[in-house]
Amino acid sequence: MRWISVCAVLGAVLLPAVSARPLCRPDVTTTPVASSTPSATPVPTPENLILNGDFEEEDLSVWSLRTVTVEKDAAKAHSPDHYVRYFVQNEYAVGGNNLNQTINGLDTTRLYRLSFSAAVFGSPSLGAASCSLDALQGDTVFKSWNIDTYVRNRYKSYDTEFLVNGEDITFTLRLRCSVGVKVTIDIGVDDIVMTDIGPARI
Repeated sequence: MRWISVCAVLGAVLLPAVSARPLCRPDVTTTPVASSTPSATPVPTPENLILNGDFEEEDLSVWSLRTVTVEKDAAKAHSPDHYVRYFVQNEYAVGGNNLNQTINGLDTTRLYRLSFSAAVFGSPSLGAASCSLDALQGDTVFKSWNIDTYVRNRYKSYDTEFLVNGEDITFTLRLRCSVGVKVTIDIGVDDIVMTDIGPARI
């Protein structure tokens, strides 16, 4: 009986202390861990070495236009409102329809990429002729793209990689069709871009 009494007394003394301990308190203290997910680093947009390549700026003096026109027509521009129109109606097109721009400070050990968008509008009539858009530096053609007249009123992207032949070049984009055949063709060109893409591959 004495043992039971002692236990009862101890239980009465210890029970409040045990009960005072929060039932849900963790035995191990936890500290929130900061997220280690790295923040995304913005990728720089390569500099366009062609000035006013989208023809949206009012000052077109950086371009020399020969038998081509800059048109404002959001329905026909690739983006947003202006484009260059190469229009020939029942005439010979042997390279006289072109635009050009002088580009300075280039590096002959670097590789460059040229890109642009072009679309054929209306109903072209080429007869037996074929037409192309030619890219030149100086008098040298470094890329020629045949014009697909079966896909109309829809822009296609064109691009090429090339080496420059000097620190300063005159870049030209011309329309040229077969010699001796009169053609009718209406082409829009927009968003001309030239970028440095790294050291030339050896």
